[in-house]
Amino acid sequence: MNHFVGLTVITALLGLSHVSADTRFVCSQSTNPVPPFTNWATATGNLQQAVDAAAAGDDVVVTNGIYGAVKVDKPLVLRSVNGPQVTIIDPARQSRCAYLTNGTSMAGFWLRHGAADVFGGGVFCASSDVFLTNCMITDNSVFTYSNGVPMGNGGGVYGGTLYNCLVASNSAAISGGGATASTLYNCTVTGNHANRYGGGVYSSAATNSIVYLNKAVPPYGDHRLASFDHCCTTPMPTNGVRNIATPPQFVDPARGDFRLLGISPCIDAGDNHNVVNAVDLAGQPRVMRGTVDMGAFEFQGTNSIVFYAWAQFHGVAIDGTEDYADPDGDGMNNWQEWFCYTCPTNALDCLRVVSATWADAYVAVRWRSYCGKNYFVERSTNLTSSFTVLVTNFPGSMSGTTLFTDSHVPGRGPFFYRVGIRDEKTGVTVVSQPMKTASRPED
Repeated sequence: MNHFVGLTVITALLGLSHVSADTRFVCSQSTNPVPPFTNWATATGNLQQAVDAAAAGDDVVVTNGIYGAVKVDKPLVLRSVNGPQVTIIDPARQSRCAYLTNGTSMAGFWLRHGAADVFGGGVFCASSDVFLTNCMITDNSVFTYSNGVPMGNGGGVYGGTLYNCLVASNSAAISGGGATASTLYNCTVTGNHANRYGGGVYSSAATNSIVYLNKAVPPYGDHRLASFDHCCTTPMPTNGVRNIATPPQFVDPARGDFRLLGISPCIDAGDNHNVVNAVDLAGQPRVMRGTVDMGAFEFQGTNSIVFYAWAQFHGVAIDGTEDYADPDGDGMNNWQEWFCYTCPTNALDCLRVVSATWADAYVAVRWRSYCGKNYFVERSTNLTSSFTVLVTNFPGSMSGTTLFTDSHVPGRGPFFYRVGIRDEKTGVTVVSQPMKTASRPED
């Protein structure tokens, strides 16, 4: 992989605010390791030492650093302090990253550059009763020869149950470049390779996940002997419900950014009954608009796909980061410009009063408008007083500007006029900046 979008796992999620007496501590910068490593002052810099010192059911808490491979032969809870971007298990291809026995859970690690002969180049899980949460499993491989025949299954992970995990750029000699015999919830499996079957997943079950852009012998690039529910993969599975085969629309897969764009069909396409974590792999809220997304990264924008299609047309970022930016500095953010049918990159094309001038005893108010939008016009005597509604549902003109004549002007002024658009169903309103008239000329 080139690089992955910056990640963090919320400390509260990992339960680090309360540590018990049966907790072992690991710090790569430790200078005073004292068994059994029960506090940060006596932490070990060797992850395997902490695991060996722990008893079944203990916690092993790991802070930032790069660590060697680990073999967990008793049920433990391994959890990082600051998430997978800075808590790394990297055996430099001398062995797999981790062997995890039944009842073990691991949260917030980046497992990379592992290698194994037959099963699980990144992680080998003894059964589905091993849990990986908020982990990145990348650049691992499984390959060997037996009597001249290549072997290797589960390049990234073999077995286990995965939540909110990214499984990317792993490889297997035979099947399951990403995962074999695994159960996946809200995972993203992409860029993996197998020489035969299931470049993404093999003999696995996935829910609310994206298994896409993997490679193997066609048509098994993404999956083989797998079951899917509420997933994005291709070809379209013949089992399960609510699956889609449309491309997931990642932000920048070439650079390892597998967040979703605002036009992704994976947004709001998951099943809330299978949501386990309150946050996604990036530590962001897991359900943003009432229904969970597919994949490891929840889209953080709050708007409709129609908005993001409009934003894409105008060259605005559609990853949710610029929804409320104002690139042209006209006082209207991108969402407001979309709501008004105006242009987000032209300061002159926004909801604004063009002129408010006297015509005898009347005031002619002209504003920038679009056909298909209805407007209201308001008047006030000063900016500290409330505005009086003069007209509602006034249709916009095809000419680009619309004229309203205020024929009931209460005095000589000056007055302030503003225009706006209101969605009667939702109550959402966008209002222009007010324009001040001169005082009415003497007769």
